[in-house]
Amino acid sequence: MTLRDPIMIVGDLNIRMDRPDDPHCRRLRELLATYNLSWRVFTDARPAVDIIDPGLSDHQLLRWTCHLQRPPPVYVSTTYRPW
Repeated sequence: MTLRDPIMIVGDLNIRMDRPDDPHCRRLRELLATYNLSWRVFTDARPAVDIIDPGLSDHQLLRWTCHLQRPPPVYVSTTYRPW
């Protein structure tokens, strides 16, 4: 990868990562490894993650804080003359 910005892929991927022999699990691990990415599992044991039950689904909402900073924008001035 050429970008150094943090990447987060979040959501319900419906892939059982606890089954290493599953072809979908293997493919996702290979895809992540291709880009030097890793996967994390959010559970009740992680105090930095709020788990909220919205009551609308069998899924829960995860909320956490990320301390990310954007680099300052780079401005480029261009001079041209009309044709």
